[in-house]
Amino acid sequence: MKIENIKFGLSIAFFAVLVLSVIGYLMYEYITKSNSEVRYTVCTMVDNYSSSKDIGKKYEYTANGELFENICTSHACAEAKLGSKYVLKYWVDDPKLTEIYFDSPIATDIVVPKDGWKEHPYRKK
Repeated sequence: MKIENIKFGLSIAFFAVLVLSVIGYLMYEYITKSNSEVRYTVCTMVDNYSSSKDIGKKYEYTANGELFENICTSHACAEAKLGSKYVLKYWVDDPKLTEIYFDSPIATDIVVPKDGWKEHPYRKK
């Protein structure tokens, strides 16, 4: 077997593992979001974030009594000011999965229940 054939085979195997990993993560996220309860809390923009491909903010929030830190790279997130606070939705089964409501800034200190709100605190159904 030629070395070129071995390299080609390894490249195909690596690509297949990469694609399967991405598909697996997307399926996990979809299943978790479909089956888990959601809660709402407040997140705070704590630092700027940049990589070779993205800019955004690091944010912190408390979910299930535990402090989490995450990053966001959307345009709205990149434009958010440090120290600003927003309503954040998280999934109880995996609190690292989040959505930030940039249309719901928090202007004052607000007391968040330990287990978060069951509904968005500023929106009526």
